[in-house]
Amino acid sequence: MPFYLGGDLNYHLNQNGKENEKNAKFYFAQIVFALEHLHSKRIIYRDLKPLNIMLDEIGYLHIIDYGLCHVFEKDDGKDWTRGVAGTHGYEAPEMFYLKKHSFQCDYFTAGIVLFEILHKKLPWGSRVTHKKLSSSEEKERKGKYRKSLSRSARNLIERLTEPHFQHRLGWVKDPEFGDEE
Repeated sequence: MPFYLGGDLNYHLNQNGKENEKNAKFYFAQIVFALEHLHSKRIIYRDLKPLNIMLDEIGYLHIIDYGLCHVFEKDDGKDWTRGVAGTHGYEAPEMFYLKKHSFQCDYFTAGIVLFEILHKKLPWGSRVTHKKLSSSEEKERKGKYRKSLSRSARNLIERLTEPHFQHRLGWVKDPEFGDEE
């Protein structure tokens, strides 16, 4: 593995605090590019978090730690799996509940990481839950954004962290998946 002189993203968030939207866009674009590359190779990453994102000496991101990835065989015709993987607070609800999951779980974790880059904390604070939120709890969750955050950034995070994967940004309908939530 190459040595990345820039340290991990978690270190930078702790040193510098929340990033401005311009830097967050730069980081997020690289994260999506890396995930799309993995997905094109039929790999679900499943453990995206700032500790697993390294910066090189010129500020480009590199995803590390592929221990929890799931690789789909090219000939098995299956694009989903089950099982727990990832870090509490970042995992998608479908993984938490041991339901079928596929590439869309990486978009959920990307939304969590984007929120953390912009706010220096997880969206739900220390109270991580995947239970069905009441309307007041959903309003509270959506109200956790900093006031200076643009509407487009809020919308992107909400679409990526949509609890129901069929409505999540990045979901592509797969007839093999069925209606399981």
